[in-house]
Amino acid sequence: MAQEWTILNFDVITSIIWTLQNDMEAGVPSPSDHIHSQSFKRFKACRHALFCLALTCKPISDAALRALWHRLDDLRPILTLVAKMKLTRSTKPVVQNWTIEGDLPPPTHCDWDRFHYYAAMVQDIRVLSDYVPGSNKRIHHSVYSRIIDTCCRREDPSSGWVLFPNLLTLDVIMGPAMLLFQTSTRNLRRMRIRNKNQQPHQGAINVDPQASRFIQNMLRESESSTSHLRALALDGVTITPAALLKVFGISSLQTLHLSFTLADLVSQLVRVLEHEQLILPNLNKLSIYCLDNRESPQSLKDPRRRLMLPSLQTLLLQGPLDSIAYMCKAIGSQNLASFTLVSLLHRMDFETSSIYRDICESMNRLSRRFPDAPLLRDVTFNFGRTLSYLEPAGLSSFFPLFSLENLTSLTFHQYAPFTPSDANLEDMGKAWPNLQTLKITSPPQEPIKASLQGVKCLIEHCPGLLHLSLTFDASNATKIPRVALLTSETSKTRSADNHGEFSPLSLRKGCVSARFPSNLCTFDVGVSVAYQDTADAVADFLWWMFPELKSLTYAGQTFSTNSDSTQILIQSVFVLCRCPDNELQVGPTNFSKLCTSNVSVPDMPKGSVLPALTMFLKDFLLRKGPL
Repeated sequence: MAQEWTILNFDVITSIIWTLQNDMEAGVPSPSDHIHSQSFKRFKACRHALFCLALTCKPISDAALRALWHRLDDLRPILTLVAKMKLTRSTKPVVQNWTIEGDLPPPTHCDWDRFHYYAAMVQDIRVLSDYVPGSNKRIHHSVYSRIIDTCCRREDPSSGWVLFPNLLTLDVIMGPAMLLFQTSTRNLRRMRIRNKNQQPHQGAINVDPQASRFIQNMLRESESSTSHLRALALDGVTITPAALLKVFGISSLQTLHLSFTLADLVSQLVRVLEHEQLILPNLNKLSIYCLDNRESPQSLKDPRRRLMLPSLQTLLLQGPLDSIAYMCKAIGSQNLASFTLVSLLHRMDFETSSIYRDICESMNRLSRRFPDAPLLRDVTFNFGRTLSYLEPAGLSSFFPLFSLENLTSLTFHQYAPFTPSDANLEDMGKAWPNLQTLKITSPPQEPIKASLQGVKCLIEHCPGLLHLSLTFDASNATKIPRVALLTSETSKTRSADNHGEFSPLSLRKGCVSARFPSNLCTFDVGVSVAYQDTADAVADFLWWMFPELKSLTYAGQTFSTNSDSTQILIQSVFVLCRCPDNELQVGPTNFSKLCTSNVSVPDMPKGSVLPALTMFLKDFLLRKGPL
């Protein structure tokens, strides 16, 4: 029987190669992955397929080789083209070092031609660990210095220094490996330098002279040589003022991530802004991290000049509040759309409320491209564990935010430094009609001021609200609004024994559901308070007010209304909550036990799980005393 041949279009083959390349790079194992992990197996399978394609005809071989060498997460394969490597024991018993055995070939040897042939294909290098992925082996620092020394002895130094001429992305930890990339940055688009000794953004870190030299050497030729650089991140790495000036001179930057210690914030950033007028015309994302929290600068005067960022849209600042206030004043922009504040511990010899107001006023200034329509849409405050060290502040400190009429998201991670009242919630709704996310968790030691009446006012003014996190006090029955049905058909469902009100239990018997304009899908009620005589009204309010609710969180435990397993969980909790308090203490720490308990639960009607959720809330709130 004659053998049949199938002719594939070359575009189909290259598409297959491109898919294999993406799958291989997506499966690159992290330094902590085991060699038998799924990601490592996926990586090996895709690489093996590309190797097989590389052994075919030249057109397919070239495409497969480019895919294989496009990204390097391990430098050993490229280095073994010119160096014979051997393993030696380290002083640590479980670590082995790759070192060079014997002498390297002379610069004119054909092995170097082969090295440069494959190195020209490399466009992405990501060395995130000293160790070879999936092993306890690492490349000794002497390997890098010996290769650089050999390159310097070439007859034509200009061709020998550029080891990776087409490199576009570089993500590397601080260390000897950076020597290889010193002159390979002419076409670089993205660069990230990480600190290997500290967790990102934590702990005290000194100025790194190696990183400073690398930055200065990279930029020393001319601005035209770095015109392609779009993103630069110094993650846990601090540099000298001279190197910082070089960074601020890269006009093509679109994303910039800087790290400072608090002492360096004064000696570097402040000093640079005092003497230079700096403009980054294309920068749209800026992140500045203060890396330690042991001491704040004693005095921060208002900057004489600003770092002008006319295209800035996203700003993240981490540090003590007074340092963040200074950095806000040191930036000049009018297009800010997203702002994130991460607070560290700070000195307590200043008034916290005035600092909040200064920061909020700076937000207004940074987003006022059009006087009547500020552009800021997303504001996030992250106080972490510092709230116990902060002075209490009233909502009046944040009043400048009320002029941001286009705000769609306001988030206070952990806790907010204020407790909103019903009037505050109504003012928020009127000020931010386009709000989609609002997360305000009051400090646990502060009394709860908001009620369900305030929640109702907020929802009425913000019909597009999707995510809400708010603690309310439902102990007063007079402050729980009675929600009426919105359709004429539902008038038939009135129950005489319910005094004209509507119970979720009647809905479970086949009544028509009313559709309130609210599209809220997630609601975190924190540790909201209710009593026995208000439990029914609270459950009714939640049911009628939020017909689209998909997830409800109470005391840190989340219930999803679109999961069958969650329905069983809610039913189980509904039954277990009937147990006397001396048999089962229901609380946040016991929810994991409830999840795994084998409980005989009554049959529930099919359909939406919200009726079961409402029953659970009622029974849970009916316990004696406040929650």
